[in-house]
Amino acid sequence: MKKAIIWLIIAMLIVAFIGVGCKKEAEEKEVAAAEAPAEEAFDFGALKIGYVMPYLEGWFGYWDLGWNIIMDEYGVDTEAILTYWDSEKDLQAVRDFITMGVDAISIESGSADTAQVMVQLANEAGIPIMIDSSSLAPGPGKPFFDISFDYGAMGSLAAEKITEMWPGAKVLHMAGIAGFAPTEDQDMALKAGADAGGYKLVGTEYTGYQIEDSKNILRDTIAGGKEFNVIVAASQEVAEGCIEALKSADMLDDVIVISVNYGPLDVENFEQGELDYAIGQSVGLHSMVAAVVTLNYLQGIEPFAPVAHLPFQWLTPENHKEEGITWAVDKTWITVAEKYAKTGILEY
Repeated sequence: MKKAIIWLIIAMLIVAFIGVGCKKEAEEKEVAAAEAPAEEAFDFGALKIGYVMPYLEGWFGYWDLGWNIIMDEYGVDTEAILTYWDSEKDLQAVRDFITMGVDAISIESGSADTAQVMVQLANEAGIPIMIDSSSLAPGPGKPFFDISFDYGAMGSLAAEKITEMWPGAKVLHMAGIAGFAPTEDQDMALKAGADAGGYKLVGTEYTGYQIEDSKNILRDTIAGGKEFNVIVAASQEVAEGCIEALKSADMLDDVIVISVNYGPLDVENFEQGELDYAIGQSVGLHSMVAAVVTLNYLQGIEPFAPVAHLPFQWLTPENHKEEGITWAVDKTWITVAEKYAKTGILEY
């Protein structure tokens, strides 16, 4: 009996000592945690980011809007250099940003070869560079992110819809800029649709994405006697010019006009009953995603994918208000952009 009591007392002492030790260890951990320096918040205000753009009108103006909604929200200093589709100016813009010592660069260029050299320049300077809405020729230059809409897929969607809705149609492609990747990718997809027998592609005209040029080119095409009953317009400006030319020739009711944009002019033409269809792409949301990915990368967060293509929509006069995402965005889209930048999933 005495032995049992002794062993009980010993066990109680052991438990007590263990408890004291655990308590002391816990207290020491709490003190250490309290004394540890707090992790410093990322200083977005110390950043300066440059972006190279052709100009700040139309599509590019709305790109600028979306980009700077994000940058302004985080207090980031940004600067644009406008190059007006001039390859030499593109290269000089990157050199200028390197001299400024910016923390990152975003570029848009009409030349795949020029874009490759721009990326190489930034790589050599140790500055992260993103390529936006452009193609990149093969080479050693590596951007940390490549974002654009998939213009080849957009052209394929147009080809699919034309084949389904107007089999045997005579299609005129009122394209953008010769040699520019979005233009060429879209044209190749339309040619593939014609080669598959869905319709006849009667021609490709390069408009430079300008209203007046589009109007004059289409007027000359009509005067030359070329027959067509479907137009695929490369942008809202091209669609506007085509609509004006068709109206002046009293042909608007006889020709289907499809715009690849869904910009403000397209919205207006839908409302006026003058645009038949559009392939919707929101440049404002697109640039917000690009901006979020850039800021994430500067914090050490890798993009969800090296190349990203935001979704697009087939829009009609009946569904565009519900399903289309307009070019103009505001701060309410920040959470949408941040989620997409993290997951690659668009939810709105």
